[in-house]
Amino acid sequence: MKTSIKLMAIILTIAIFNTKSISQNTLDGHSGLYKTLNEFTAKKLSFEIDCKNETHKIKVDKLFGQSKVDIIHDGKKYSYEKKDVYGFRDCNNTDFRFFNNNEYQILDGEFFYLYSYHVYVSNGKTMVQKPAFFISKEAGSVILPLTLENLKNFFPGNHKFHDMLDVAFKAENDLSAFDAYHKMYKIKHLYKQSL
Repeated sequence: MKTSIKLMAIILTIAIFNTKSISQNTLDGHSGLYKTLNEFTAKKLSFEIDCKNETHKIKVDKLFGQSKVDIIHDGKKYSYEKKDVYGFRDCNNTDFRFFNNNEYQILDGEFFYLYSYHVYVSNGKTMVQKPAFFISKEAGSVILPLTLENLKNFFPGNHKFHDMLDVAFKAENDLSAFDAYHKMYKIKHLYKQSL
């Protein structure tokens, strides 16, 4: 009887420890900076907070393309050059990557990276935000505009993918379409089908 109680206690302790370690590996509800590409791929944040219990401010100048990112954490201000920091995560569970002093929202990282960035375009007398879409082959590689040519250049030997792109997309503006049925971006679904 005592042995079985001890065994149950050990099993319960292991279960609690495993649950705790699994929950620490997710960044849901957390915010902070990814100082390096390695921190991003390891899902490790610097200046990390739990958004339910703490606050801080990450300031990036989206309009004028400033070269610095500021974070106010525990009442202290820290400034970094964007070129020296990989990116950041906000309290909406959205990851951003810095590239050429701009912050690109990471939309998807399966097979290749898909980003959005809001550009300002003239609409008569006013400037309006319009989303533009970009891609990179890997998490740390150069960010390029989302075009048929760039997608094909990423996978030069995958002629099935090239053909599927040509059939599915008549205009490059459609490349950012989300496939609600498959719950993924259409270009990602096509690439997956081409494998």
